[in-house]
Amino acid sequence: MNTKRCITIFLWILSWFSVAQAPDLSFVNFNEKDGLPEKYIYSIAQDENGLIWIGTGSGLYQFNGKNFTKINSNQDKSGHQINNILQNIYRDYDGKLWLSSLNAIQKYDPKTGEFSSVDYSKPAIKQLLKAKPSGFFRDSNRNLWIASSEFCLLLEEKANS
Repeated sequence: MNTKRCITIFLWILSWFSVAQAPDLSFVNFNEKDGLPEKYIYSIAQDENGLIWIGTGSGLYQFNGKNFTKINSNQDKSGHQINNILQNIYRDYDGKLWLSSLNAIQKYDPKTGEFSSVDYSKPAIKQLLKAKPSGFFRDSNRNLWIASSEFCLLLEEKANS
């Protein structure tokens, strides 16, 4: 009986410390009146300057801590748009953003504001888009891999962008 009492007191004290050290979190919801007209966010990345890049149902947004800015791609073509459910944002080692939607893969350079697209005529890219790109990864040799629900593709950047 004495052991049960000690365990009970110990657990009570332990639970008190875990409640006492709980972080004080607060959340802010942004909406259309704040400059973000989308309620679905698919991907978020932060760059070395602290800017937040947001992938939404209507494309890419930049958030500087106060304002949202819609970034439109001049590389969007019929059937290949990142302004249509931008699902993945990957910040590369050199600060460029790799973007994928349901039907497009593009690279964005925040320093220059320029977009570039992969070569959609290549069979491997067509197969990747059909399998729905789901993420990007750089290996230790700086090779860019693009994942899908079915396979991973090693992108030969010089030939594709």
